[in-house]
Formats: sequence, structure tokens, C-alpha cells
Amino acid sequence: MNDNKLTRREFLLRAAALGAAAAAAPAIMAGCTSGGGGGTAGGITCDTSGLSDAERTMRQSLNYVDQTPNPAQRCDNCQLWVEPSAAGQCGGCQLENLGPVHPAGWCTAWVAAG
Repeated sequence: MNDNKLTRREFLLRAAALGAAAAAAPAIMAGCTSGGGGGTAGGITCDTSGLSDAERTMRQSLNYVDQTPNPAQRCDNCQLWVEPSAAGQCGGCQLENLGPVHPAGWCTAWVAAG
């Protein structure tokens, strides 16, 4: 008998594991992008190398990204936006423990300015 053959049960288990891995891949890969900050968008680079653990945790909990998925909702048109000290720099947020915020960024705490 050929030992390389899979039983139906083994095949289904492996297929289910592969499907789960494929479904989880986008979420896993999001951690490899600028989702935590530090990316460059619009010629502005936010230095997030000195973020504290609390700031990293806050960014993750708010799903902060440097490039908004919705152009109508950007950090620089959010009620919580704090202007940078000079043009071409990252700003801030009135929420504590968020660190530098990209003007084109977004998070789940976004509130229309007004």
C-alpha cells in the first residue's frame, strides 16, 4: 500500500486548516504594514520608532492606519486632530497615548469636525 495517500479525513482537516490560514492572512499581514503608524503618505513621514507599549496598544485598539480607507474621514478633518508645530509634519490627537498622527490617517475614534 502507498503510505503517501491521504485519508479523506486527513484531506478535509488539511483543507480546513489551509482555508483558515488563507482567511486569516489579511489580518496577519496588516501587522506588517503601516497600520501601527510609521508609514509615509503624501510626502509626510511619521517617526513612530519611539512609541511606548501603551501607544502601540492604543493604536491597535483603535485600528489606526496612516492612510485612510475613506477619503472623507481623515485625521486632519477629525474633531480630535491636533495641528503639527510645523507644516509637513505629523500632528497629534486629543486622545491620550496615540503618538504622532498622520494627517491622512484614520482610526475608529474619528469624529467629524465642526
